[in-house]
Amino acid sequence: MFPFTLQEFLDLIGSYNTAYWPLPLITYGLSIVAVILAWLKSGSASKAVTVILSLFWLWIGIVFYGFWLSKLSILALIFTVPLIIQAVLFAWKGVFRSDLTFKPRADVFGLVGGLAILYSLAGYPLIESLLGRGYPQTLLIGMAPCPTAVFTLGLLLWSAHPTPWLVAAFPVFYAIVNGIIVPTMGIVEDLGMLAVGLITYSLLLYRNRKNGKRSHQG
Repeated sequence: MFPFTLQEFLDLIGSYNTAYWPLPLITYGLSIVAVILAWLKSGSASKAVTVILSLFWLWIGIVFYGFWLSKLSILALIFTVPLIIQAVLFAWKGVFRSDLTFKPRADVFGLVGGLAILYSLAGYPLIESLLGRGYPQTLLIGMAPCPTAVFTLGLLLWSAHPTPWLVAAFPVFYAIVNGIIVPTMGIVEDLGMLAVGLITYSLLLYRNRKNGKRSHQG
């Protein structure tokens, strides 16, 4: 299915992470900062979170897919434009329009969102380490798309208002489609991404419909 082997992909990831050191450490730190900011539950903190997400998706679209993965397959360029658009959407909806605010709550959305974020931060590197694929052959938030998609969906579940589908659609689509395809290459940790994508889609659909009914009744 893939025009390259698992080892070729892992070698690319290793070279990619090494080439930009210490950026992997910085993006990992920014992801933790984003979680802390989300817990502050303020408008300015939410804007900062969306700026971080926007930078992550922009980098992955241009650099990871455009400059690196395209070395293994020219088809990787298919993702470049959608990822750049996703970055712009985060900036537009979260910074300029303030349509995205983050307020983690003690409910199923807060729990699932927290578990998704934890999986993206710790689950990926832990599983990869157990499989003998430690750093630099590690998929990291802000550097690689799959843990970034899981991290993004976790934060979207923490949003205070119905999440705009314009913002959520691509991360959900990416998580589900690649969560089905990529594990066939041997990246088994992406099965968790598939689960997060499916659950997030169901929860966001439920919340948006529920809030839509309330608005009509009001």
